[in-house]
Amino acid sequence: MAELLVAGDSDMPNAVSMYLREMLPQEYTVVSEPTVHRRLFDAVVVGPNGLVALQATDGIPGDVLTAPADPAACGDIRALQAFVSEEFPALRPAYRQFAVERDPTSPLPLWKVAAADPAGSSSLADAIAADAPADAALADEIVRDALAVALRDRRLTASQQTTRPFVFRSSRLLGLSAQAWSIREAVAIMDRRPDDGIYHLTNGTLERWLRDEGAPHLAQLAHDAVLEGKNDRRRALEIFLVGTDLVSRPALVIRPKVLDLGYVLNGAPVAGLLRLQHGRGRGYLFGSLAAGETWLRLDPKEFAGRSTDIVVSADTSLLPIVTEPVRAHLLIDANASKEPIAVPVQFHIATTPARFNRIALRPLAGLAVAGALGIFIGLLFGIAGVPAPLLGGAGPLFSGAGPLLGDTLFWVAAIGSLWALLGVIRGAKQPQAWPVRYATVRWLRRILMWAGALMGIAVLAVWGWMRDSDISLVLAALGGLAAGILPATIGEVQAAGALDNPALLTGRYRAMGSVVRTAAGVLLLVAFLSAPRLVVPTLESPTGREALRTVQVQTEGHWQRLNEGVGGLVTRLYLRYYDRRVPIQPTPAPKAELGDLLGSLRALR
Repeated sequence: MAELLVAGDSDMPNAVSMYLREMLPQEYTVVSEPTVHRRLFDAVVVGPNGLVALQATDGIPGDVLTAPADPAACGDIRALQAFVSEEFPALRPAYRQFAVERDPTSPLPLWKVAAADPAGSSSLADAIAADAPADAALADEIVRDALAVALRDRRLTASQQTTRPFVFRSSRLLGLSAQAWSIREAVAIMDRRPDDGIYHLTNGTLERWLRDEGAPHLAQLAHDAVLEGKNDRRRALEIFLVGTDLVSRPALVIRPKVLDLGYVLNGAPVAGLLRLQHGRGRGYLFGSLAAGETWLRLDPKEFAGRSTDIVVSADTSLLPIVTEPVRAHLLIDANASKEPIAVPVQFHIATTPARFNRIALRPLAGLAVAGALGIFIGLLFGIAGVPAPLLGGAGPLFSGAGPLLGDTLFWVAAIGSLWALLGVIRGAKQPQAWPVRYATVRWLRRILMWAGALMGIAVLAVWGWMRDSDISLVLAALGGLAAGILPATIGEVQAAGALDNPALLTGRYRAMGSVVRTAAGVLLLVAFLSAPRLVVPTLESPTGREALRTVQVQTEGHWQRLNEGVGGLVTRLYLRYYDRRVPIQPTPAPKAELGDLLGSLRALR
């Protein structure tokens, strides 16, 4: 027996649909009276051999059949093809269309293909099941069920024009109202204008429009999205947009792909940072996390927005000490994927090292590795011919060994001693759980990173700012290489200290800044260091000097006119609002002062 679905508002299937339900095998689904692209079919059969559209003849007494007033509204195979191409673009099923009639000679309700059809058969069920080969596009039962449900519910396709537009509250440019004449257009506007989308989704106007236009499945989706995202309206909008299958899902970037927490002593806390970021593309990212083991802790367990840092910690007090790494996973349930995403988590549980190992062996290992590297760098200084510093004019150190050999011995001793000292410090500060090899590899990676950065900065600074200097680019590169151990050792000691307080992880990672800010800082630094080399020759040329002189004259003229304009404006405002001068009257001199004046005149005579 085939499955039967009834489209529209009626619960009663028509006669031909009831007949096919009894006569067809179970891999077929019969959709009774679906409306497809405003075309009404008596039935559409979805089976492993394709789609069959059925239209019954009129005028058969006793049969419950569709009789549309407008003959143009009868089903057409082209409407069915357009529906599948829009709603299921990946499908390429076979299509057939039969005009069917009831057999008046049979005592039972027997339906057959109309005699006018060349594919006529004594039984409609036999014609549907046997007259076409298997269709690979509909071999999957899940695909057939989805297509049958879509034919039952989706009277309006995504790109089909609606009977009336949906008008958004915000206007477009030039004051024109934003209108959507299809579901696809409405979804695109809501995606571009989330505020408008949230407004119409939450107040129910979008749901009513979808239901009135023949998209009850999307109307129900809008209703469910509002309920699910009642605490986050932006989340509700994203649930609806993604549920329509008309927009792409937001991209989720997970760093790192595998979270390695390193080494930890049994019973000690261990933590690491997992960063979840919104990748390129559209959408609002949100989701939740769940730990795969009871001893794994996540903080926070939910995320939303552009970037979220998740502190992943493990309680090792109940875990056994094993030689292999302990492995677990956490699950990320986000709207970026239909299925949860698993992120592996691993770490090693180490035994407490002996006191002699902590006090002696680890500092000695750091001294040996760092000292050897320092000696090698010192040899590079000697090979490059870098002179040793003077001591009070008495000549270079180790001058008795010859100039070249003395300079080499100086740099080997100086740089080797500095690196060995920092190696001892790093070994003494090494966390107890870290084996020597693991800690040394971490430290060397950090040295390599810092040495490369400092070498590049030093070479660029010498090239840009010291054009007339005798300082060699090789010396600048060697200086950056030798200095790389300082920030590397400081950073490694700080990283080791952060293990005792997992709460510091989030702040330390956020202080590093985003990739965009880092890239902008590097570009500004490069521009500053290379500016003299690139800009000064241009300014010193005759053309550059003439351009500077022209700019200076124009700037002075503009500045003078600006001062005059501002001064005149201030004077006019003062005279208009504050000047209260009256005609000056002669002021009689005091008598004592007049007598003194006459005495002075007589003395002059």
